[in-house]
This record gives sequence, C-alpha cells and structure tokens, in this order.
Amino acid sequence: MLDQGGTFTDIIAIRPDGKMITKKILSSEGSNNYNPIKHGINLILNENEHFSSYPISRINIGTTIGTNTLLERKGAKVVFCVTKGFKDNFIIGNQKRDNLFSRHHLRNEPLYYKILEIDERISKNGKIIKKLDCNKVHALLKKNFKLGMRSLSITLINSFRFPKHEKKN
Repeated sequence: MLDQGGTFTDIIAIRPDGKMITKKILSSEGSNNYNPIKHGINLILNENEHFSSYPISRINIGTTIGTNTLLERKGAKVVFCVTKGFKDNFIIGNQKRDNLFSRHHLRNEPLYYKILEIDERISKNGKIIKKLDCNKVHALLKKNFKLGMRSLSITLINSFRFPKHEKKN
C-alpha cells in the first residue's frame, strides 16, 4: 500500500513470509523524472532479496495530495453525475448533524461544482428500468467539457451492485 502525500510517500509492503516492511521517502526530489512510488518500490525490492523471486501481486495507491486538493477545493471543477431524480439527495443529506432541530442549518459547500442528472435507472434487483442513452450522456458531458469541466464523478442508483450503466463508454 502506498500513500503519496505532499511531503512524504509512505509505503507498506508485505513479504512472502508475512513480514511487514515500511518506508517513508520524500515525495519530491530535484529531478523531473523522479517518481516516489517507483522509487519506493525499487528501494524495497533492492533491500529485500526475498522479494526478488516473487512477483508483486497487488499495489494499492492512495493519495493524500488528491484528497487534500478535493477538500481544499483547489483542483479541477467536479461534475457530479447522478441518476435522474436523485440530485436533491446530495443536497438534503441525512439527519446526522449537530443541533438537529435548530431553525437554521448551515450546510457545508458541496465537493462538486455542478450536478448532472443522467436519465437511467437500474432496479435493486439489476433489472434495467430506464435504458441509458449513451449518445445523450456523451453530448451532455461534451458540453460541460467545453465549459471547462475537467473532473467527473459518477454515482448512479444501485450501481454499487449493478454497475452496468456506470461502466458504459
């Protein structure tokens, strides 16, 4: 597992014998060709001969840089696509908040810049209720791209279990 932050990149590796190895390396160096992820993996491989005869089975990368950019709203404007009829769910939220019965509730600014409704629907059992019109969606996304939107998040109803529409090109 790797977590690339602004200052350090943390790496956790598990050897074939089950021993855990950790590394903390600088996320940036003087060279433009420097990649902290590649550098860290190579360091661990070179320092642990047990790894040399085993292929890497999985690499999980998390980036504090990306998370912080999103939370600080310093990155690209995010277009958030949801199933038609569900955009208010992300504004209303849930009832888990301090002072639930307060007359004035102050909401946090959403992480997305704009929300788009996609006219599609898959039931909780995976049945397609409303077929996805890929041409219509492509035109909608292209229009927003021309308006400067460079980041996209898609959360369609029941897609956690039936991601067919989310995976369409």
